[in-house]
Amino acid sequence: MDPHAPTRARLRAIDLVAFADLRARPDLFVLQLGDATWLRWLPDPAVVCRLLALPEAEVFVRVGNTWVPAGRTLAVEGVPDDRHPGWKPLTAVVLPARIEPDLATPTTWGRVDLRLVPGDIPMPASAMSLSLVALRAWSDTVPESDLRRLQAVQREGEVFILGEPLPVLTEGCRYHGNRVLLPLGWCCEPALDEAALVEVLGLASGEIARITPDGIDVFAMSAFTPLTRVGLRRRTP
Repeated sequence: MDPHAPTRARLRAIDLVAFADLRARPDLFVLQLGDATWLRWLPDPAVVCRLLALPEAEVFVRVGNTWVPAGRTLAVEGVPDDRHPGWKPLTAVVLPARIEPDLATPTTWGRVDLRLVPGDIPMPASAMSLSLVALRAWSDTVPESDLRRLQAVQREGEVFILGEPLPVLTEGCRYHGNRVLLPLGWCCEPALDEAALVEVLGLASGEIARITPDGIDVFAMSAFTPLTRVGLRRRTP
């Protein structure tokens, strides 16, 4: 730190705005003595350059116990020292510009229809729908333990299945998703994540939804039961 660098200046109070962007610096202090406004700082050429660009600003250098105008050799009196009780941080003197609120333009919200569109992101299947007849025929080809891994609910002649491994059949439709199920190869438009779809559809806790080209079906998870051969025999279309 240069001991002969300027660290004091007298300037017009109105010119303090030139330091507004430095107001948070802890070494910048302001003192008002009568009509004179004083600024002090730790040695910094950037502060001096700003002062030299201001009209009527006078910059001083401390030499021993006296103050000398920058570029001169004779000391002057009346320059306040650091012990004067009137010094205030620049942040307490130079305030931010007035904030004018920018009123938001009223927005007219329009209705957007949720629809299925072809998707190009491969997704794993987590559910399947197929006819009761096809499911009964498939159940005779797999162990009972595989059946019990699946949960099912029936609506008329269709059975909707959750779990894995799903039946390997050409019949039926497979779906992807967890709480909102979409046909494989399809996605929603507008593109919403599943949490947003749950909110849009108003699903309660313990409910899932299936979106198809024909509409939206909502199921209570409590309605799903494990698949068994005996249970399938008892089901009626």
